Amino acid sequence: MIQIPGSVVALLSAVVGYIGAMVTEYLRDSRARAREREARDASRRERLQVRRSDFQRETLLNLQEAVMHLARACGRMHHHDEDVHGASARRQDP
Repeated sequence: MIQIPGSVVALLSAVVGYIGAMVTEYLRDSRARAREREARDASRRERLQVRRSDFQRETLLNLQEAVMHLARACGRMHHHDEDVHGASARRQDP
């Protein structure tokens, strides 16, 4: 059997430990980067959702106001038509 000196074993153990620590740190960092990326993506999606909701709310409020103006204009036109029709009908009655 081959005898390996203690200093070589110690050096080999240190190198293997160092490499193992580097691999562990790399894996830990990649998981942290993935979590940070997911958090940024979730934050971006949430901001987009808020912007979309704000846009929809503003658009619906503008639409509601436009429909209200249209309804009032239609009411005024109808009232005017009734006045004109009523006046002409009264003139034609003998």
